[in-house]
Amino acid sequence: MSVVNHEKSRFLILANMQPESHFLLRREPAIRRALHDREFAIRHIWEPLSEAQRGHLQDIHPYQRYQYFAKLGLDCLNEEYIQMIEKDGSNVVIFSTIHDFKHFLLPRTLLALQKQGKYVVGVLGDEETPEYFHEYKFWLPLFDAVVVYTKMAVDAYQPLSGNVMLLPEAADMFVGEDVPANIDESRSGCVFVGSVNPVREKLLELLVERGVEVSIYGHKRWLKNAKLRQCYKGYIPNAQYDSVLRKYSILLGFMEDGDGNIHVNAKLGDAARNECFLISSYYAPFLEEYGLVEGEEIVMYRSPEDLVEKVEYYLTNPAERQKIAQQMAAKIRAEFDYTDLYRHHLLQLEAQATTRSQNNESQEAITFLLTYPSGSTQARSGEICVSADGTYSEASVYHRDRLEPE
Repeated sequence: MSVVNHEKSRFLILANMQPESHFLLRREPAIRRALHDREFAIRHIWEPLSEAQRGHLQDIHPYQRYQYFAKLGLDCLNEEYIQMIEKDGSNVVIFSTIHDFKHFLLPRTLLALQKQGKYVVGVLGDEETPEYFHEYKFWLPLFDAVVVYTKMAVDAYQPLSGNVMLLPEAADMFVGEDVPANIDESRSGCVFVGSVNPVREKLLELLVERGVEVSIYGHKRWLKNAKLRQCYKGYIPNAQYDSVLRKYSILLGFMEDGDGNIHVNAKLGDAARNECFLISSYYAPFLEEYGLVEGEEIVMYRSPEDLVEKVEYYLTNPAERQKIAQQMAAKIRAEFDYTDLYRHHLLQLEAQATTRSQNNESQEAITFLLTYPSGSTQARSGEICVSADGTYSEASVYHRDRLEPE
């Protein structure tokens, strides 16, 4: 779909720029290519903090970040944020992603930026569970546009906001050199890259028990599992990520979280970029939205035993494995390249920013719960509630019904 030309914008993208972050690996290079003819800046989402403070935030549990930011002083931090953005001079400001900004960003900061005439965009990410939809909907009226990575999120948020954009997980083809010819001949075994959870541990344990050669990369917490300790190979630096994946016959795309819920991740793009053969959790959107054909362009399992059977089969059928990997890579590269997707969406945001009618009506104070919403069974004392005037306090239950769809 073509985008009408408008006055060129200056973009400011605030994201997690910590060394070895997924943003630096998968997204930043595509954004730079997409904005090659625009003025833009990409800055750390936690820029007002020191390097030591950023490192600490990266290491602690996400829910501990609320208390950490509260101790640092939300008022001063947000005022620095406003000044930093104002000084940059951008008219389109993108906050990415909610996992990195929800712990400190005050509603009044977003309102102040909008009053300065800035078009403010929030990237809500790839959540696919109802509890997160219920939590994240509180951000919708605060942004001029929101970006999500799944169709499920679009369907959940669309009734509450008129400007929800879909940026699907894609084949981020900008990392690494071209895939060497006949690479499958040198591949062996299976590889899993990711964090630890009980579902993934059980699947990997089952494969090991059946004598499958498995290598695991990720956090050192994998070493706590005595059955899998010998499979752990360490952490993969971004610069070596692709070359490591290309050593293996099968890339395991486990998308189950700790509760068994399916949650999309970037393994599809990793596989397509490197022509790796992927065996993934069953995920209907791969068929319905990506248009992949099961058994011809992607292989998915529906149970632990089904996983084992397919791993054993494809390890002994390299020609079939290579054909499926190549066909999937060709389709994803052609239809879901990150540079093209980012270019399209960023130009859409530019058009919206330059044509938006100014709303001069006074905006009501918005009571805003930064963690779990009112009525949540997981809400607990000690959470931070923030209102549009910048005040915040500790509480467990707050009322917010103005966002319910009519």
